[in-house]
Amino acid sequence: IDDPLDYLNRLKYRFGPSLTVLKDFIEKLIDFIEDAPRRIEKAFDIPIPLFCMQPCISTQASPLKKHLLKELEFLEEIDLSPLVEKITRILKVLEGIDVESVKICLEKFSSVAKDKVVLLSHVVRVTKETPPTACGMFKLPL
Repeated sequence: IDDPLDYLNRLKYRFGPSLTVLKDFIEKLIDFIEDAPRRIEKAFDIPIPLFCMQPCISTQASPLKKHLLKELEFLEEIDLSPLVEKITRILKVLEGIDVESVKICLEKFSSVAKDKVVLLSHVVRVTKETPPTACGMFKLPL
């Protein structure tokens, strides 16, 4: 029984940190997707010293800006929140795994069950050794 429990423990310590990193990355990606249009707008803002050249600069930058914003619309359609929720639930399950408490419970059960198994083994052995009575029943010596 130790092997499966140790396997669960290894899962917890191997996948827990990796899933946390993955969740953090996806959350940063979501933040980027939400913030990118504002950043693109800001990137194409004309600084005050060049403000007098705005008509010339904005006409050249406008197609590129529109193209980038259009490409971002595609990213905004992707909903990553269900993935983050699923990873969060998996992390909670992994955090809830307490192998040591399971081992303690199984050891207690094993020690109690051991006495019962010994008694049951004795009854089975005696039953096999005792010949049947005239009625076909086994007579158990007590």
